[in-house]
This record gives sequence, C-alpha cells and structure tokens, in this order.
Amino acid sequence: MTQTTIEIGIELTAVALSLGMLGGYRLWLSARLARDPLFTIQAYHRHVRQRWAVWILQDSSRGLLAVQTLRNSTMGATFLASTVLLLLGGSLSLVGRPEALGIVSHSLVAEVARHPIVWNIKVLTLVGDLFVAIFAFIMSVRLYTHLGYQLSLPPEAEAHGVSVTQVTGMLDRAGILFSLGLRACYLAMPLVLWLFGPILLVVSCAVLIVAMAGLDRNRVAAG
Repeated sequence: MTQTTIEIGIELTAVALSLGMLGGYRLWLSARLARDPLFTIQAYHRHVRQRWAVWILQDSSRGLLAVQTLRNSTMGATFLASTVLLLLGGSLSLVGRPEALGIVSHSLVAEVARHPIVWNIKVLTLVGDLFVAIFAFIMSVRLYTHLGYQLSLPPEAEAHGVSVTQVTGMLDRAGILFSLGLRACYLAMPLVLWLFGPILLVVSCAVLIVAMAGLDRNRVAAG
C-alpha cells in the first residue's frame, strides 16, 4: 500500500466520521422534537413567528410594527449574505493555489503539491457550502420583502387571497432559510480547518456538535 493510498484513506475516513457525527446529531434532534415539539430554539421561534403573524393580521394598525420588524430581519440577512460573499471570494482564490497559505504553513503547501485534486475538492466543498449560505440568506430577504406588503394589509384582504395560512407559511419559510444560512456558516468552520488536515476536520466537527447541542436547545421552555 503506497503512501498516497494511505493518506487518501485517512481523508475519506475523516469525512465519513464527520458526516456520521453530523447526521447522528440531526437524528438525535429529530427524535427529541418528536417527543417535545418545542425542544429546539428554532422550533420555538417558528411557533412565536406564527403567533406574531396572526396577531399582526388581526389589526391593520399594527402594520407599521410589522414593517419595522421585517426590516430588522431583512437587514440581518443582508449583512450575513454580504459577509459570506466576501468569504466566498477569498475561498475561490484558493482553488488551484495552495501557495496562498504558504505564510501559514509551508508543510501544507508541500503536501498539497502531492495531492492537488484532494486540495481542490476541499476548497470546492467549502465554496459550495458558502454558496448555499448566500442563496439561503438571499431567499430569506426575498420572502421578508414580500411579507412587508402582505402583513400591512387590512383583515378584509383575506377575501382577496391573502390568507393567514399563506402569510404564516411564507414567514416560516423565511425563518427556515435564514436558519439554513446560519447552519451553512457554522459548517464552514470545520471545512476551513479541513484544509489543514483530516484530523482537524473530525475534531472541529465534534466541537461544533457539542456547541450546537447547547445552542439549539430551547432553554426558555425546557427550563
């Protein structure tokens, strides 16, 4: 067995372990949500958003509050999309150019020179993850923009096709897309460390899961 085969095997093992840990965490969250629908902070916020939308639609005088709230959500998603776009530009500059990290690690440049395809796969995986984040944030902004018109309509607008179910569903999709964008940003951290070695990928995924296990829990409802 050649040295190259061993190194590629280690990379594949690290990827499999990382995907297994991330997938196992998602399965654990799904199991907890099946027993407690408000176990995660995302589920709790989804519940709050739906109740808030119903409350806003009950009184047209609350339209200004709705627009201001949506503006804050839009600004947050726009800021994150702009930030990720800068990170994406920096990541694209690494494709086929491992020497760009020479100032960080000269040994890394030598290692990448032996396996340029592996390096490009790592960078393109990071780029793909950042693309997902940008797309999710942009789509979230798009939905929040549409909601600004719908939530400011009077209650009688339901007779013209603007129903509470439609509005709450769109608000829910906007929130889910925003959360997806954040998840993609979180995942970018292990992917960046993966550039420096497969062991760092596994360790960073484990640390990320431990951190998210605490951050995802709805401690307001769980106590």
